[in-house]
Amino acid sequence: MQFNKTIKDKLKGCDFIEKPPRKGANIEYELKMSLEEMYKGCCKQIRVIKRVRERKERERSSGKKYAEYDAPQIANIFESVNVEIQPLTKPGDDIFMKGLGHHSDEKGNITKEPGDLIIRLVEDSHQYFRRDGYNLNMTMEITHNESIKGFTRKVKGINGREFNVKIDRLLLSTDFHVVKGKGLWISGDLFGDLVIKFVIDLEVTDSKLDSKLDSKLDSKLDSKLDS
Repeated sequence: MQFNKTIKDKLKGCDFIEKPPRKGANIEYELKMSLEEMYKGCCKQIRVIKRVRERKERERSSGKKYAEYDAPQIANIFESVNVEIQPLTKPGDDIFMKGLGHHSDEKGNITKEPGDLIIRLVEDSHQYFRRDGYNLNMTMEITHNESIKGFTRKVKGINGREFNVKIDRLLLSTDFHVVKGKGLWISGDLFGDLVIKFVIDLEVTDSKLDSKLDSKLDSKLDSKLDS
């Protein structure tokens, strides 16, 4: 007993005895999502490249096959992972999936435990809306005639429901319109706003107005020709 204890004490100070790293390297993955997907929540499937401990099938004396780790072997594989995204997530949020990372550290040493999979959410550009905190910004193109006479437009909100936006007239091209409660959910019955900025297209005019102007010009030309 004394001999074994002495040997153990001496081996403790040896440099060549190294414990295997406890945890493998993490896998980091950027997942692009739409504004609607982040707002409502969804399920996505991703594919990651993972370093795993290679296994080989061996045969027992009984004839049954079993999987056994081949100690120093590491292989790169593609793995599909289902990711559940909760509603009301934001750009930059991280989803941690324990134990779905690499089976080795950065140097390629096999570890006791696999690392984790860290998924960072990235918001893709939206066709109409841009997130500004809990508000949504939107740019709406209108004609010069609409800016003078006013107009009503249907807008499809982030929740999929349509609502009317009524504008009497714009005083300046820099005017904007705020629709209360049509932004992102904050808490309880509190929502952010939808802020609409208008772009006036001076080259596009109302078709009825164009036809009236054309008829007036034609009548003037006819009267001049007759005279």
